[in-house]
Amino acid sequence: MADDALKQPRLELAAAAKALADMRAAKSLDEFEIEWRSCLNHLEKAWQKTERCCQHVRAEFQPWQGEFHKLRKKDMLLRYLKQARDADNHSVQDVTKLQPGSRGYKFMNPRGGFIKHMEIR
Repeated sequence: MADDALKQPRLELAAAAKALADMRAAKSLDEFEIEWRSCLNHLEKAWQKTERCCQHVRAEFQPWQGEFHKLRKKDMLLRYLKQARDADNHSVQDVTKLQPGSRGYKFMNPRGGFIKHMEIR
């Protein structure tokens, strides 16, 4: 892989994967948040570095990139990852928040209704 034009983006993806593994092993919310921020930043850097590394093959790269650029704007998860990274880098707000667990049920029918039987296992 000495000639790997995508070496740097691949390293960023590996760093993002490591951050995910570290999130799973986190012992506190603070540790988890540090790794989450790291993961978000490595994912964005992988995208940016891929764009830079492919400048020499722009004609072939741009059609491929265009498809995924659109997907990054339409797909809810990809949009969330980009927006969370931007929030981390361009604001001082928390990107994680500890909340007590809860469960709720909401009827979609505005006229109401009732549940005859419910079983949760």
